[in-house]
Amino acid sequence: MPIARSWSRCFLPLALSLCPLLRAAEAPGTPAQAAGPVAAPKPVAGPGFRITTGKPYNLFADGEPVTFKITAVEAGRSLALTVFDADGQALGSITVASTAGSIETGISPQGKRYLAVVIADPREPAKPLAQLSLAVLPPAPPPDRRFGLSVRPDFSGLVRRLGGYWLRSPLSREQEQPGKLSAGNGIEQTVATIRAGGCEVVGSANHPLPEASVPAADANGAGHDVLAAADLAAWDAYLADTARRIRGTVPVFEIWNEAGSAQFPRSTPATFAQRVADCAVLLKRGSATLRKEAPGLLIGAGVMADTPGSTASEFLRALLQKGCADAIDFVSVHYGRATTGPERLPADQAGSDSDLDGCLRRLADVQREFRIAKAVWLTEIGSPTAEPGGADAAGESEQAASLVRSHVIGLANGVAVVLWSELDGTGCAVYREERGPKPAMPAYIQLTRALEGRSFSRRVPDSTVRVYEFRAGKKDSVLVAWALEPPPPGALKTWSLPAGYELVRAENLFGEKLELTADAPLPLSSSPVYLFCRQRPP
Repeated sequence: MPIARSWSRCFLPLALSLCPLLRAAEAPGTPAQAAGPVAAPKPVAGPGFRITTGKPYNLFADGEPVTFKITAVEAGRSLALTVFDADGQALGSITVASTAGSIETGISPQGKRYLAVVIADPREPAKPLAQLSLAVLPPAPPPDRRFGLSVRPDFSGLVRRLGGYWLRSPLSREQEQPGKLSAGNGIEQTVATIRAGGCEVVGSANHPLPEASVPAADANGAGHDVLAAADLAAWDAYLADTARRIRGTVPVFEIWNEAGSAQFPRSTPATFAQRVADCAVLLKRGSATLRKEAPGLLIGAGVMADTPGSTASEFLRALLQKGCADAIDFVSVHYGRATTGPERLPADQAGSDSDLDGCLRRLADVQREFRIAKAVWLTEIGSPTAEPGGADAAGESEQAASLVRSHVIGLANGVAVVLWSELDGTGCAVYREERGPKPAMPAYIQLTRALEGRSFSRRVPDSTVRVYEFRAGKKDSVLVAWALEPPPPGALKTWSLPAGYELVRAENLFGEKLELTADAPLPLSSSPVYLFCRQRPP
């Protein structure tokens, strides 16, 4: 089936080579699903139109032909196929004459790591008939214990593909009846699935136990089943059973989840002081049980997070005042922001733990106050996105930038492990089952590859930009740099390498090559860039 090309002049500088492949038309039918543990994304399509890649997660490897299939049951209609980059800029367009079968075509990514493909009626280009997104990923880096995600166990293979090492998941056992332990193997299945994908397990107990739960409402009136702190026998039995099942296969375990929130298991009244008291009891008893049944297990506290009633550092201080220091091996923290980046401090939250630097500094201050030095793990960190026009969320390209900035700031503050919150679904997810990857997915693997073998060295002092150096040995460095504020319209924020650094190459947050002049001022935005440097000879 012939395909007419209709390139607009404005697309030429970044033109992609779109070309018809050998098979132009096939019999109607559902495209074949890709092999692997998870099928290709479900297509978003209007009546009679569908676009698929047949690849798990719509992911392609470097050098692999990027192909997709357009299935149309409405013949004799022209379709406009447009390709966009991560910033929503149109890179090119072709016109396709639809048939009653399907058309298979392909694109040459020309170095781009993320692409969105949209089919629309040329007369109504703003109303997509079908769309998908795809990513072209480099080889996975070696496992790095600093990185992971908090996601479903069946995504373990994808976590590993992106460079993650840990997968955090609740460990749930089945219940036969209230008060009786089940002989089911839910925990074993969860652990086996995660390990089969190449990840290590961060287990957590953050779900109600049917035999020990009571109905309660949070501050907004929403109903929840929460663990009654008075029913400690059921809690002890659950943890003892869990510990025996995970011994030797799960290295890390968190006791409860965001214990400072109103959904926390509690007695009455539902005050901050009561939540702290209940958490301290569960933490001490739980830690003793876990260590008895699974020696060597690393135990995290009841996950600190900013809540309407307290900050993460306030909750940690309150737990330490209750004598919980010996019950934990690391401090587990959650952090997330919607429309603000990790560096921003909203005016209405001045003095809180709102910015990530401040949150981590205050946690360190509390540890010094109590003369302890526990590792800090960010076991959930994220930035939610919304569809165009949605409220209280970042755009997808902003999420990708926030992902990189959050990880870098965390590692620069001495955080041992950072786990991004969500891989699939809505909110902070970097992948949508109905469409494909978000820009944050190629940004994640670029982060893990760029920092491979490199540890945080220093923050380059500058009041207008953020520049963090990660180094391997004495000479091999990468500077991760971004501007704190966008430049005025028509202007560029520029920054120059410090004396003693020689630029070898530069890449954007997706790993796409940037054409920069080594000794010229570097243009920066809120989207981080990676500057691979070596030391200049004296």
